[in-house]
Amino acid sequence: MDPQVVRMQERRGANTPGADDPEGAEGALARIVGGACGGDRGAFASLIRIFRPEVQRIALRLIGNHEDAEDVAQETFVRAWGQLGRFAEGHGSAEVAAERLGAWLVGISVHIVRDLQRKKSRAPRREAAAVAMQLAYRIAARRSDEPDAVVSERETQQLLNAALAALPERLRTALVLRTFEGLDYAAIAEITGLRANTVRTHVMQGRRALRRILGPALELDGEEEIR
Repeated sequence: MDPQVVRMQERRGANTPGADDPEGAEGALARIVGGACGGDRGAFASLIRIFRPEVQRIALRLIGNHEDAEDVAQETFVRAWGQLGRFAEGHGSAEVAAERLGAWLVGISVHIVRDLQRKKSRAPRREAAAVAMQLAYRIAARRSDEPDAVVSERETQQLLNAALAALPERLRTALVLRTFEGLDYAAIAEITGLRANTVRTHVMQGRRALRRILGPALELDGEEEIR
């Protein structure tokens, strides 16, 4: 099985079917996918249960808003239901379709996020950058006054979300899929429709941009990478 498929299944954890199935997770998922592609709404509901947490988690990283992320996840599965037949035909068998389904759904959600953000002005990105810089310098000032001060997980998450929201969509998408989801460049290229070398460039640019924003808070120098 493709290592990226294994990684995505591991991220799904308890949502992956087939722990007690004689054919294992692959066989169980293939049967569910086959049923959904054949128009079985119950099987499709199972796919939603399996894949929605993953789709919504990535959408939240990309869009930075829980309500919008839920809307993106819902729209992803609405579109997927209408396109499952073509998706299945393009992959030949339920087994192959099951392997590629996660990446396909993430690809749909990425395009929905892209469309949503194109409808908005650039103002939210500028505002997010200002918030991120304020948080970063606030944390840096506290550490300067109290070298042993501990930054809470909540503060770190707020800073990271704001910094990601400040990035251009193409850089944010590549960085989230590579750094937070652990996908390789070929998988990200498949999801985004870009060339792998272009994805690699976007990841590098995204890391540099994040480093500029997060540097004061994380005490990064110019040579350190955000991985």
